[in-house]
Amino acid sequence: MAEPLAQRLRPRTLGQVWGQKHLLGEGCVFRRAIESGTVPNMIFYGPPGVGKTTVARIIAEQSGMRLHKLNGTSASTGDIKAVLAEIGT
Repeated sequence: MAEPLAQRLRPRTLGQVWGQKHLLGEGCVFRRAIESGTVPNMIFYGPPGVGKTTVARIIAEQSGMRLHKLNGTSASTGDIKAVLAEIGT
């Protein structure tokens, strides 16, 4: 089965992400942090479908970090504890 169109068109690099050039553009402080692997903890907020997960995935891949995704409306205390145990904190 063919890959869905949305998946095929999804950005795979920071350069392919539209908007937020003041944060993600070439030479910007946040982009330099991503490229050097010194990314702080982040919480992305916004309506569904605006690219939060896509940008988080790109940041994780480009900075060599692992991505742990939790949905704040459905994650339980146990879910959070499981992630914390996995990352060793």
